[in-house]
Amino acid sequence: MELVDYPTRMPYPKFKKLARKARAMGTAVFTILNVNTASTLATLILKGITKYVQKVLGKTQPRFDDLLEIPKPKPDQTNCWLVYFDGTVRWEILEEPENHRKTDRIIRRGKYVGSSINYRGGGVRLDRHAWAAISKRSIEVRQRHHEELCKEGTEANLRILAVFERDPQIKLYVPIAETLFMILIWTFVGRENMGKHNPQACYDVYDRARSRAGIPDIDGDGLNGALSIHQGVIGVSSGRQTYYCIICKRELQPNTSHRGHSRLFEIGNPLGPRRCQRCDRFFKDYGKERTSSTDGCCHNRIESREKHKLWVAAGYADVCGNPVCATPRVPGASFSGWVEDSRCQNCASFLNYQKKKNVPNAERKERQPQKRELVARRHVWTPGEDETLKALDKAGMKFMEIVLEHFPQMTAQALRERIALLKTNERKARKSGLNTEKGISKAPDWTEDEIQVLRNGIIGRKPAKTLIPLLPQRTITSIRTKMSSLRKVEARSAVGL
Repeated sequence: MELVDYPTRMPYPKFKKLARKARAMGTAVFTILNVNTASTLATLILKGITKYVQKVLGKTQPRFDDLLEIPKPKPDQTNCWLVYFDGTVRWEILEEPENHRKTDRIIRRGKYVGSSINYRGGGVRLDRHAWAAISKRSIEVRQRHHEELCKEGTEANLRILAVFERDPQIKLYVPIAETLFMILIWTFVGRENMGKHNPQACYDVYDRARSRAGIPDIDGDGLNGALSIHQGVIGVSSGRQTYYCIICKRELQPNTSHRGHSRLFEIGNPLGPRRCQRCDRFFKDYGKERTSSTDGCCHNRIESREKHKLWVAAGYADVCGNPVCATPRVPGASFSGWVEDSRCQNCASFLNYQKKKNVPNAERKERQPQKRELVARRHVWTPGEDETLKALDKAGMKFMEIVLEHFPQMTAQALRERIALLKTNERKARKSGLNTEKGISKAPDWTEDEIQVLRNGIIGRKPAKTLIPLLPQRTITSIRTKMSSLRKVEARSAVGL
C-alpha cells in the first residue's frame, strides 16, 4: 500500500489565511502533515493495519467480494479505536402480500468507510450501524450510509480495516487513516452538492491522490458524503494541542513556521517526546542534552529577560557590557545576551568570531570601536532628520547610500537602529490612536463564578457560543480564548508541570 506525499511545503500562516471553503482539511490535520513526513505517517498507520487488509488492498484489481473476506470485528477489538468498512448489500424484496421474501437478486452494493474514537471504544459505533440495518430506524437517516441501511432488503457487512489503542496522542491520526482508506476503496461521493458539505479543494485532493498513485476502481457505490480530514475531530484543534520540550519543559508550537516549533526526540515517532529548537540544536552540536552549569536547569529567554530587568532596576546601566563601547540598549538596537554578558551586535559578532576560532576565554579581547562609531552613537536626532531618514528609507535607498549622500557623519548600523526605533514608535502611536477613537477599554478581570461557568462548559463539551447567555458581559472571542487557556492549564497540571 503506497502513501502519497501531500504537498506540505506551504507555509502554515498562509494556510490559516485561507477561507474555510478553500481548505481541503482541518487546521489540526494540516499541522500533522506539516510536521511529519509521509514515511513517518505510513510507519505509524501501518502498525494498526493487519497484513490481510494490506494484501487485499494491494491487489492489482481488488473487487467488492474481496473486501467482504476481511475479518469481522472481534470482541477484544470493540474497546479500541477503529477504522472499519461496511459493504452494504441490498437484495430484491418481493412485495406480494402472501409472499414477502428476499430473492437472490442484488439491487445495489454500497461502500462506506468510517472510524470511531469514542472514549468507550469503536464497538459503540458498530452497534449503531448494525441496529440501523436491523430495525430500519436511525437518528442519522440523513446520512447516505444510514439512509441505505434503513431501506428494505439492505444488509450491513462490517469489516475491520485498522485497530488503534485508545491513546489521546493518536486521536488525530485516526481520521487520516480513515481518509486513506476512503481513497483506496473509492467511497467519497457527493459532487452534485459540492460546496454544501465539502469544498472543491476536498475533491481536488481526493482525485489527485488517486491519480498519482494509480489506484484501481472497486465496484460498488460510495456512501461517504464527507472527507474525514476536512471534518476534523470534535474537541481537538491545533490551538489546543500542547507540546513540551522534554529538556527545558518549555511549551512548544507544533507547526514548523513558528520560531519555537517542536522537533521529534525519536526520529520517525510523531507520538514520541519532543525537543524545542534550541535544545535540538545544542544536542546536534555537542552530542549531549542542554543543561545549566549552576543548578542543572535550563532557563528560557523569558526568565533571562526578567532577570535582566531586575538587574537594571538594581541600578546597573542598561548598556553594552563592553566598557569601551557602552552602547545603550534602546528600542531598535540589536543586542545579544543579558545582564553583564549583554553585548551590542558588533561586539557580540567580534566575540563570536574569536569563539569560532577556538580562542581561549582568557585570551579573548573586547572590540575597540572606531571614533566615527562613537560619534554616531552620541548624535542627537532632530525631527527634520527623522523625517528625511524615513522618506529615504521609504524610497528604497540602502543604508550605505544614505550614509554617503545624506549623513556622512553616521554609520549604517546607527541608521538601521534609528529607523527601527521610528517604526516602533509609529506603531505604538497608531495603536494608541485606534484605541482612543474606538473607545476601547480593558475588559474586567474574570471572576471565579465566570471561570466556573467556563469549566462546566469544558466538562460538558459545550460550544463557546452556548455560553454567551450565561456570560453577557463577554464576547465570543474572549470566551474562546479563556477556554483555551483553561484547557492548557489543565493539561500542564496533568503532566505535572
